[in-house]
Amino acid sequence: MQPGSPIRLDLYWRGEREAANEELAILLEGDEKTSSQTLVLWEGPLAPSSHLYWKPDEAFCRRLRMRLPMDISPGQYRLLVRVSDVTLPLRELTLGPSTRRFDVPPVSREVDAMLGEWVRLVGFDVTSGVEPGRPLTVTLVWQTIATTPHSYTAFVHLLDETGRIVAQSDAIPAGGYATHRWVPGEVVVDPHPLTPSPEAGDLLSGPERTYRLVAGLYDPVTGRRVPAWDARQEPIPDGAVPLGEITLP
Repeated sequence: MQPGSPIRLDLYWRGEREAANEELAILLEGDEKTSSQTLVLWEGPLAPSSHLYWKPDEAFCRRLRMRLPMDISPGQYRLLVRVSDVTLPLRELTLGPSTRRFDVPPVSREVDAMLGEWVRLVGFDVTSGVEPGRPLTVTLVWQTIATTPHSYTAFVHLLDETGRIVAQSDAIPAGGYATHRWVPGEVVVDPHPLTPSPEAGDLLSGPERTYRLVAGLYDPVTGRRVPAWDARQEPIPDGAVPLGEITLP
């Protein structure tokens, strides 16, 4: 884990007797090498606000979502839960130094499209092997505007003149760096080697043809694409951001 990392907790509770709703807090306690200060990561009612009283043997799950501070120092910490005046340890955390980048690298092709009002597709680069048959790689550059609680799949599709997908990459960005871990201002470089579809054959060894590149994000559970807008704030159909044309081989 590193500064800014999300923490997801599912806490399961069972009441032993009828009682009023208690206050709950999630704390982060450093050791003597990091910080003697105890940070409050989350606080609120133990049970959902609709539960004013617990009934005997009533059980429920409290799902909490929070983030580590960006200015926290690397080192060893303890995650604690506090209910009223009782504090219990949850687990040990080891925080490493931040590996995030916030500088925008130069790109050969600018895009400047917004997706879901939380991330901007700055631009992309296209590289391919010198020899026919080597993979075509499209490297997207994302810049985060706000956090999202969801882990989206990024896609890059190569389309022929009929709109058929002839090569594609659908993957968690940057080799597994899930979008719910990104923080505002962070820049993510996201390479996508495109895999030709079986019926498309070897794109780099056939006759020269022009293809279209599109990219975007979608929910891997529902398949629903994240809405997108171009630099003029016009909606982009189907969330498929046009990256331009490319001629192969």
